[in-house]
Amino acid sequence: MKWVNEILNINFPSPEMNTEVAYVYAQMTSVSCLRPMWTVQRGERATRLGHDLMIAAVSITHGLPILTGNTRDYLKIHQRFPLPGLYHPLESHWYVPPETEFVLPRLDEMEECREEMLPML
Repeated sequence: MKWVNEILNINFPSPEMNTEVAYVYAQMTSVSCLRPMWTVQRGERATRLGHDLMIAAVSITHGLPILTGNTRDYLKIHQRFPLPGLYHPLESHWYVPPETEFVLPRLDEMEECREEMLPML
């Protein structure tokens, strides 16, 4: 997929998981309205691993925006823990505008992206 290669070729920083991130993550797991993001819920077979919370904790700690095709959970997180930015690449829309400017590819204008949607995990 061409658009994946274009994103990978952009020099994105690779933030580390550290004690500061773990502390923010621990705070998130203590908020009752975020509990469904990391625990077994009625009618579900398995525990959610809390990836959205972990990604948000890394984002907050390192001051980096989140790029995702699924903004729903992150908007819930943002209500309690302000995110430094939340961007939907297929819509080319900032749901949470960043404080600093980021130049991002406009995937909504690329022909390949209209035919191949991002996978929903």
